[in-house]
Parts: sequence; C-alpha cells; structure tokens
Amino acid sequence: MIKGKIYLTQVQKEMAVKIGRARCAAKPKSVRYNDSGFHNYNSDRSYPHVLGAACEVIYSYISKIPMDERIMEHGDEVDFNGVEIKGSTWIGDDIELKIKKSEYFRKIPSAYNLCRVDKKLEWVEFIGCISRKRFDIIKKSKKHKFVENWVVEAKDLKKSIIKIEDGKIRFCSLMPK
Repeated sequence: MIKGKIYLTQVQKEMAVKIGRARCAAKPKSVRYNDSGFHNYNSDRSYPHVLGAACEVIYSYISKIPMDERIMEHGDEVDFNGVEIKGSTWIGDDIELKIKKSEYFRKIPSAYNLCRVDKKLEWVEFIGCISRKRFDIIKKSKKHKFVENWVVEAKDLKKSIIKIEDGKIRFCSLMPK
C-alpha cells in the first residue's frame, strides 16, 4: 500500500536532473523550445523532463522495476513494461491525466499511472491509474495553453498504481489523503 507523498533522496533528485536534462538535450531544437509545461523559475526548458524523470525514478523505486535510462531523440515507446508514467504539477483536486494528441498514437501503453510532482523536486505523489482501453472509452479532448490533449479526470482513475510483471497486471492500493 502506498501512502501519500514519497520524498526524493538527494541521489534520486540528482538522477532525475541528470536524466531529464539529457532527455531535453537529445530533442531536436524545434521540439525542445516549443514544449509546454513548468519551466522552473528561470525558464529552464529541461525542467518538464526533470519532473517527469523524478516520477519515473520514484515509480522504479516503489515498483522495483528498473528504469530505462537510455537517451533517445524521440523518446521511448513506453516507460515500464507497458506502463506509462505521467506527471503533473497541478495542485488542485481537478488534476487530470493528459496525453498530448501528438504522442497518443506514437506511444501505446497498456496502462497509465498519474503522479503529482512538486515543482521544487521534493516529492512525488501517486494519484491513480487507468488502462489504455478504459482511457480510450472515457477520454475527452481539451486544449491546455497551446497543446491539444486527451484527458481523463483524476476522479475517474483507479486509486492504485499499476505495474506489469511477467505479463501479469498487478495493483498496489493508494492510501486516502
């Protein structure tokens, strides 16, 4: 059972920064400078990647599934054995799992886990999970700033995290706040 916020160690923070910056640097310049998201307090364009990497570092820690640390120009196919980890800095209860429409057909995971990540990179909190099949049934189109997304509200997510091991789906419950 996972309870509340999981605080990153200094080593985990350093790993997230290293991987996030490398992922950003590997992107073509046209993508690198047009991405949405929180860019830290000094317009650091790599920061959305750092925050995403922090979510993956913590998921790897709690799931005991090794993180793929390879750096690729166009990203990976899926994060962890068919499970995609998505992070958000939104602090409200109306947090959403959002998938960029441009990413939707390129990455086809079996399931998604949504995390809330602290902008100061202090902690990660798991919000819930959903299968791709269920996501496809209930998703809605929504534009955030300049980016077209498919979204599912947090209230529609299962209050657990999902992992796939040896082809089997496993759930780990989340404790209520």
